[in-house]
Amino acid sequence: MLKFKHLCQVLKWKQFHHNYRTYTYKPYNVLFFGTDDYALHCLKRLKSDFEKVPGTHKAVKKLEVVCLSQANVPVKKFALSNNLPLHTWPYMPKNHTFDVAVVVSFGKLIPERIIKTFPLGMINIHASFLPALRGAAPIARAVEKGLKETGVTIMQIKPNNYDHGLILDQSETVKIKDSTTSADLRNDLGSIGSKLCLEVLRELPLKLKSAKQQNESCATAAPKLTLHDTYVNWYSMDSDHIWKKYRAYGFDKTFHLRCLYNGTLVRLVHLSLCTEDQQKHAAKVLSPGCVMYHKKSKRLLIACKTGHIACEKLIVDKHKSMSAESFNNGYLQKQTKLNKKIVFLSIL
Repeated sequence: MLKFKHLCQVLKWKQFHHNYRTYTYKPYNVLFFGTDDYALHCLKRLKSDFEKVPGTHKAVKKLEVVCLSQANVPVKKFALSNNLPLHTWPYMPKNHTFDVAVVVSFGKLIPERIIKTFPLGMINIHASFLPALRGAAPIARAVEKGLKETGVTIMQIKPNNYDHGLILDQSETVKIKDSTTSADLRNDLGSIGSKLCLEVLRELPLKLKSAKQQNESCATAAPKLTLHDTYVNWYSMDSDHIWKKYRAYGFDKTFHLRCLYNGTLVRLVHLSLCTEDQQKHAAKVLSPGCVMYHKKSKRLLIACKTGHIACEKLIVDKHKSMSAESFNNGYLQKQTKLNKKIVFLSIL
């Protein structure tokens, strides 16, 4: 009797092992949805797998792309230059035979009727440890909030909500240094997320079976960036706060940090934390928004609520980007001769 039970256990294990091997390395017909550079990491990885020789543990048997209509979208450019079949949202391939969809930084809420057309559903590669930082800008918001670490979550897409689906897998922790910009972090998370995506695809039925609910008590938001995020308030923001905003999005020309000078818009193009020497030089400038020039480093030093921030380049009104030295020669020195100070005002 014992021998018979043992034999049954062995046969069950062999059957499980056979199923596991079958599930793990079954290649799928994949439809990819994406737009930006973060998504491009994953598309490149899927394409490399798609081009593997059959029988080498391929995860992708067929690959096509759905993208937005804008001409400058990185995913669209890549698909066109690599002859990948391309579909423009919201137009989908009719009577498709795709097993699963991979969605990365797509920015559109996908209707339930489309989700249901994929036998294995749709999976999303989100750049945070969900449920933290749900929303359109998890990378920038992680830097802006001063988080010390983050990661990638692969989740099952559910209808009617962004970033609320079952968790299939999560990456290792990625450290965020005090000098890390969102561009640096996007590159790191894009690479890690693309690798994790392939791992999940190779074990997809098992990952779907062991998927976990998100812990709603830990949920936080990462809303889309707007111009309002770029407004600097020198009286309420210290230098560390402004530095985080700059690393999160202020380095990008679309989201340069903004303030006013004599009613004219000023965009701060290149910022840095003050060195010890700059701090000593600026110590006598206490009123928030006041500007002085540090000749040795060729930087403007701007007083914040506490501390100072250094500016190397800026744009005044609709002029081209100018150096701090040019601003000093064209603006500061004139005001100094009149015994006046230059003060950058906050945009309220």
